[in-house]
Parts: sequence; C-alpha cells; structure tokens
Amino acid sequence: MSNPLQGVVTPSEFDAAQADLTQLDSLFKILNIYDKNSLYDGFTGPDGAGATTSTWGRINIAVEGGKKLSIHSNSTRIMTCFYDTGGLVVAGGDDTSANRVLTIPANATSIRVSALKTGIDSIRICYSDTMQYSYYPFGYKAPSEGLVIPKDYTTTILSVSSALELRAILDSITDASETNRYIVTLASGIYDISACYTSGEIEALDFAGLYVPDFVKLYGIGNREDVYLKWDSITTYNKISTLNLYLHSELENLTVYAHHLRYAVHDDWVSSTNVYEKAPSDYRVIKNCHFIGYDTYMGQAYGSGYKSGCRWRFIDCIFESQNSYSSSLYMHNNFSFETSALIEFDNCWFKVMSGQLTALTLKSLTNNTTIINYLKFIGCRISEGTNIVVGEDNAPVYGAGILTKLTGYANNFGNIDVSVVVTDSEDYSSYIDLV
Repeated sequence: MSNPLQGVVTPSEFDAAQADLTQLDSLFKILNIYDKNSLYDGFTGPDGAGATTSTWGRINIAVEGGKKLSIHSNSTRIMTCFYDTGGLVVAGGDDTSANRVLTIPANATSIRVSALKTGIDSIRICYSDTMQYSYYPFGYKAPSEGLVIPKDYTTTILSVSSALELRAILDSITDASETNRYIVTLASGIYDISACYTSGEIEALDFAGLYVPDFVKLYGIGNREDVYLKWDSITTYNKISTLNLYLHSELENLTVYAHHLRYAVHDDWVSSTNVYEKAPSDYRVIKNCHFIGYDTYMGQAYGSGYKSGCRWRFIDCIFESQNSYSSSLYMHNNFSFETSALIEFDNCWFKVMSGQLTALTLKSLTNNTTIINYLKFIGCRISEGTNIVVGEDNAPVYGAGILTKLTGYANNFGNIDVSVVVTDSEDYSSYIDLV
C-alpha cells in the first residue's frame, strides 16, 4: 500500500481500505516527523554546540536507533546532531542543503534538527531507506503537458470561441458518461455568461447559471488569465453562480469570475437528490484555474458539497475572495454517505482580503452519517495572518461534531493554524495532522 507522501493514493487502495477505518486512517497518516510548529530559535551544529539566532529554528525529535531517516531539504540548509538518553552527543550529523539519507546510531534516542526558517515549509523527515519524491511549497506552475486525452475512454473534443457557443454546446451534450467523455476547448477571450440568457431565464426560480454536465471538461487554450469566464451582475442573486459543476465535471486552465452571485463556481449540484452515487474509478480533476468572487452572496469564490465516495483533486488553483467578510472556499459533505470521500489540494492558494481572518471554511453535516472524509493539502498556501476553520455546517439542523480529517505537508500552515469550532464536547485534535 502506498502513502500520500509517496504520491497520490490510488482509487483501488482507497476502496480496499474502506472496509477498515483503521486501515484508512493509516493510509492517510502523515509520516513527516518534522513539526515546524514546535521549533525554538537557534541552531545546533554537527558537534552539538548551539547558538541563538532568530533566523534559525531547531527542534528535538525522538528517533529509533538503527533505522534510517530520509531528509528532504528542498535546498534549505539543515544541521543535524544525534543524542542519547542522557543528552550526550552520540554522533555529529551533517551540515548541508542536500537531500540525504542518514543512519541513526544504535544508541541514539533523539535528533536535533536546525534549519533556516525561510525553508521550513518544505522540509520533510521520515523513516525510509531511500530518498522520497520531491515536492514544492506553493508557487504558480504553468501547464506543460497541454491537453491530455484520456486513453481508456471514448473522448469527443469540441471547440468554442464565445459564451453563446459554449452554452449551446453544453446544452447539446446528453450522452456523456464515464466511458464516453467530452472535452470542450475554449479559445482565449472573455466569455460573458450572463449574455447567454434572457432576463426571463435569469429571473426563473429554479435558474442557477451555466451547468457543466457530468464527464465533461472545459479546457482553456492559452494562459488561464486569457480564458476568462465572468458574470458581472448589478443585482445580487442568491442561487446563481457563473458555473455549476456535477460530480464528475472538470475544469482546466480557466479564470472564473462572479460579482453579486452566489459563487463563481457552485460545485454542489450532485446534491439535488440524496441517492448514493458511486464515483468512477479515477479522480475528478480541477486544474490550473483561478476562481474569483467579488461581493458574492455567500462571500466565497467557490462553494462545494462533496458526495459519498468522491475522489477529487484540485491542482495549481487559486481560490480568491474579494470580500472583506469571507473565506475563499466553503466546502462540506452531503447526505447519504456510504464510503469516505478523498479530496486533495495540490499547490493551491486560498487568498482573501487583508484583515479577513479565515482563508478556508470546512464544515460537516453529521445527522445522517458517521463516515469520516479526508482532505489532503500538499504545498498549499493561505493568506498571511489567516486560519482554517473546521466545524459544523448548522448544528441544530444538520447535527453536531465534524466528519473531516485534514492531512498534509509542505504548506505555509500547520495544526496551529486550524480552528476547530464545534458545539459538542468531543476532542477532535487527532483529526488535524498538518505537519
């Protein structure tokens, strides 16, 4: 069985672990023993001698003698030194910025690790005989592979260059399925989604905006900033979003903007029924997109309700709230859960306005399910001075407690940056494992 530190957990591994929650927890337990939240100022050299300086941070970590440690420094200078139970130096480690594997002396019980604080977000130390794969802290990564055509499915590619064409194409797709997929490519340009609809359509009680059908991907050609889907409204609408996604809708290389709507993207329309729906055998991917919500009704740029068995990945995305009162992303589980959901954020930025305290809001609906769901953050970033709130959606209506476990590494946030807000008396500290 793989571990998320070695890459993405495969759907087959995820399915196999569903029958045993202990196994599922083990699959997602972060193996990084370097906790940046426990650092104190200063550094200790390979000879055990220490010095105090605010630009360095050091930590003592309990270790098992005779094993090997894989140290991934991501080019950060790190000094190490091994100690025995009496606090005496067993062996000087090293002083280098290179990735390496160290053998723990048999009589060593701890290692003191000192590192320049500018690089602590990307340090990982775990038990391993070989070097683990490299990862990166947040940074924009332009797509390099271009449009990828799934090899295991029938895929139809359609192209549009205007908002009217986009609506017409999406409305015409009625036979998309797991084995019969569609990719709609969008040429560079501004797509005013509001211009696709009459005032009568917009004012209809059940109108919610443009829908992207199941098993359909929207793919922008060129830079994501140049493929701009927008809805700029004078009137505030509490149900309309620029785009609405189903369980298997995908987006790549786009900017989606909303003004005075519910969200830029409402990723919750699978919840129109409470019937359990099994996710397909692969991941649903939202990649290289920028979501912007300006004075939106809910406040966030992106609102999501995920379904039983969902396997979603958000890669190289920015969630941006241009509201002084809101986080950038609001996410909760839906009803009728039979199996856990897995949602991964890889190299994503949760961006809010200066003065806003919460960058990301994760809520639970507990009155119809006890299934735990897993959210993983790798190399992500929240705005400076903000936190992540994990809590209940609406305890009197949807139940108390939380069903969300957070794991991850190489982020600019850790356990200390997560606020768990609940109305019951349970201790959920073990649910947060962000090292």
